[in-house]
Amino acid sequence: MSTLNINVPGQPGISGTIPLPLASGTNYYTTPLGTFAMTEAPGFSNSGNGPNLNISGRFSITGVGDNYGTVSFSGTYVNAGGNGSGNVSWNGTHAQSDKDGTDPWTSDVTIPAPKGEETEARAKGQTS
Repeated sequence: MSTLNINVPGQPGISGTIPLPLASGTNYYTTPLGTFAMTEAPGFSNSGNGPNLNISGRFSITGVGDNYGTVSFSGTYVNAGGNGSGNVSWNGTHAQSDKDGTDPWTSDVTIPAPKGEETEARAKGQTS
C-alpha cells in the first residue's frame, strides 16, 4: 500500500498521511494530533493509478485539537502519479503562518519496496 504524505511546513500538527489507494467509502487522514475521517467536498477527484494517479479538490477534517477545529485542504495532491501542492485553512484559533488566512502544503507519494527487496522505500523522485 502506498502513502500520500502532506507536509504543511508552518503547521506540523496538521501535516499527515493518507493510505492509498483511496477507498470508495470513508478515508482517513493521520496527523500527530490523531486520525480523522475525511469529508470530501463536491468536485473532489480521484482517478487512475500508479503513474496515472490524479487526486485533487477539497477535503476537510473536524475536531482537530490544538485549537485547529475544522481543517480544510484544497489543491492537487497527486498529479500524474507525482507530487502536488495546495493550501490549508482552519476555523479554530490556532495561529496561522500566512497573513492571508491559509498555509501552503506540498505532497508526495511513498511507495513501499516490493517484498523480498532489501532496498528502502523511497518517495517518487527521491534519488538517495
